[in-house]
Amino acid sequence: MDMTLNNSKLLAKLGDLLLFLLMSWAILYLWLALLHVFGENVAATLLSSPLISICIGASLIALVLQNTPGAIKELLIIAFWLVAIFLYLILIFNLLLCITPDINDVIFYYECYAILFFGGSPLYLILRLI
Repeated sequence: MDMTLNNSKLLAKLGDLLLFLLMSWAILYLWLALLHVFGENVAATLLSSPLISICIGASLIALVLQNTPGAIKELLIIAFWLVAIFLYLILIFNLLLCITPDINDVIFYYECYAILFFGGSPLYLILRLI
């Protein structure tokens, strides 16, 4: 009985890790596709730095160390609300400035979102351990 409980916890953590890696890959791949379509320099951005890889690794380690369930669910809720906040900010800034956002604005806001997500994920997960 105890062995099946440990196996189910291990499978749940493995599923959480795979979901987080898939979400990270999707965020970075969309960013890379946006930059390549519009000919931007990828090497000059913060998202291409090793800092993002370190943050992803720290998030994975913190996900493994979680004792209470629901970490990935809470992280997905935070990611959703970050998207909602950024969409609201884009709307407000463009209404106040009376301009329509161009693709450079979209890339800028998306990079800000990704930096906040990748930088905030390990911090949140480490604070959740306490």
